[in-house]
Amino acid sequence: MQHKHAITTLNHLFFHHLDHYRLDRLLSFQNVSKPGKPGETMVWSTERFARSVFALRQFLLSSGLAAGDRVAFRGAGAICGCAWSDLLGLSAGAAGVHSGR
Repeated sequence: MQHKHAITTLNHLFFHHLDHYRLDRLLSFQNVSKPGKPGETMVWSTERFARSVFALRQFLLSSGLAAGDRVAFRGAGAICGCAWSDLLGLSAGAAGVHSGR
């Protein structure tokens, strides 16, 4: 079976998903506002996720990030944070850098 449009990178997968699927509940996670205490459940739609990636991509590019630069994002370490930061870096043409705590 041959596909007209191959999904070869994480960016291709992201844009394919945006073109074909719009979910009200793309991601859900616990907002940890205080260490050791569970916070409210945060729910992000496809639209909210995409808007945040594109807005921060524009910020990085306007701040001087260039294609091929290495970029690392530090956060709470949630899986959705990793997906978000990977897409953000890749969409700006940068290489994502992951490190342990």
